[in-house]
Amino acid sequence: MRHLTFALGTAAALAFGTGAATAETVTLRLSMWFPPKHQIVTGSLEPWIESVREASGGTLVIKPDPAPIAKPPGQYDVVKSGAADLAYHVAAYTPGPFEVMRGVELPFLSPNATVGSQAAFEWYDENIGFDEEFDEVKVVTLMVHGPGMIHSSRPVATLEDMAGLKLRVGGGGVRLSEALGATPVVMPGSQAYEAIQKGVAEGAMFPFEAISGYKLYELVDHHLEIPGGLYCRRGLKRAGFRRLAALLT
Repeated sequence: MRHLTFALGTAAALAFGTGAATAETVTLRLSMWFPPKHQIVTGSLEPWIESVREASGGTLVIKPDPAPIAKPPGQYDVVKSGAADLAYHVAAYTPGPFEVMRGVELPFLSPNATVGSQAAFEWYDENIGFDEEFDEVKVVTLMVHGPGMIHSSRPVATLEDMAGLKLRVGGGGVRLSEALGATPVVMPGSQAYEAIQKGVAEGAMFPFEAISGYKLYELVDHHLEIPGGLYCRRGLKRAGFRRLAALLT
């Protein structure tokens, strides 16, 4: 995951730097909704931001918002409306417009985030094209997280154990959790801690990195690992097309 993000981010930054070598510093606003210590922030977004700054010779600066300006499902519209220049959007939170992209959510496809991210990007870019479903924004990069697992406050070892288990899921996980006999509780990942703490959910479908990022290790003790992942979820860094196009001229 980190390798793919950095490589694409640096390539984009080099392109920006070509047109802005003699220009004044340009600051792009990044809509941020993750907790500041989340691994996606510290391990991906912050290093990517620094790589863009270095590759542009300091002429292109990305500034994360200090507080969310929209809920996670609203990140696409944040960029589309021009409220922010960049956003990290989880496409599964708004599955309707991105039905083809949902192909990367299928079970058992990704042994880890690095392999899954590169495969997902190449498959979508070569066979569909980002202008097909994302024609109103510019996709900077695409990634999938690590293999999706089931994390719960009570043991889950059989399908019988899944019956009625209240699991936090993203939009794309509803049918999958129902097929396993669980009761889906649909919400963004950022709300999972409170939901489990209050008993609204008994667990969550997440990759292991989210357990750390959202501090769910304080609430769940049981982790069901599925080889290849029960599912994958895709995230995209999106940029306002007109804003970035102006930097390339």
